[in-house]
Amino acid sequence: MSLETDTVTTIQAALVAALPSTTIRWLPSDAPFAPPTDAAWLQVTLLWAQGLRHTMSPTGKNLLLGALICNAFAPLRLDVTLAHAVMATVRDTLNRVELAGVVRFDVPRPGQPSRYDNIYWQVHSEVSLSVEEVLSG
Repeated sequence: MSLETDTVTTIQAALVAALPSTTIRWLPSDAPFAPPTDAAWLQVTLLWAQGLRHTMSPTGKNLLLGALICNAFAPLRLDVTLAHAVMATVRDTLNRVELAGVVRFDVPRPGQPSRYDNIYWQVHSEVSLSVEEVLSG
């Protein structure tokens, strides 16, 4: 497995553990998706920074940078507080934490509420992350 794949798996495990009853959609995905009509759900995208890995000489480590884009949704007929509650859990789960000893998160941006396609409440947040890769010589 690659470091990027391991990172996604680590983040997925943390969010699923924090939100066991919440549907989570990971993008990009070509899989068909039918959002729940009676509960809040979460959409997550991991974007890696454009460019090469940053070598941190002479430590023998690489640093990968990225951002986790999170959108919590709740049907308009339900209260926006459902989407806020999902996003609060995401923010608490990722706020300045280190996962698996190599994935480090900064402070997540506060959730920004809006309407999405006049069907859902949406609360958006982003958090930057870094992944340390130890090079073997």
